Amino acid sequence: VEGSHPTVKISDVQRGSRDMYTSIIHKAISCSSSYEALVLIAIGALKKAKVGKDIVSLDVQEMLTKIESIANGSGEERYLSARLSLGDLLGILSRLGDAGILTLTTPKHSNHPWPLIQTSLEPYEINSSYRNTPHSKLAEKHLAEQR
Repeated sequence: VEGSHPTVKISDVQRGSRDMYTSIIHKAISCSSSYEALVLIAIGALKKAKVGKDIVSLDVQEMLTKIESIANGSGEERYLSARLSLGDLLGILSRLGDAGILTLTTPKHSNHPWPLIQTSLEPYEINSSYRNTPHSKLAEKHLAEQR
């Protein structure tokens, strides 16, 4: 109708904002280095294994173990050469946190010396971010939905 003014609801603005933010995060993931890809794929794989838990917090030590497992099983030199130390992993996690891809939290009332890792991204989102990238095969192997 000529002269009509469409109504924009707050939910429309929120959805648009969320979609824009998500597309930026997906683009950032798709441009990640081999080591960052290993970290994100390991996060997705561990999160996928913990399905059913409301909030999945991942331990840095279990991350190192999973990264080593994924790297060794890849058969690709760019991942096989990844011998990440605890300091390396914490540096990568900090950069991914700065980019808004994940959050690091220090547990209160715990003897746990390392931060816990959380992300709102689902394994399928990490997997789809790596489509048509050098990391697509590795992501598909560890993050694809079972058929």
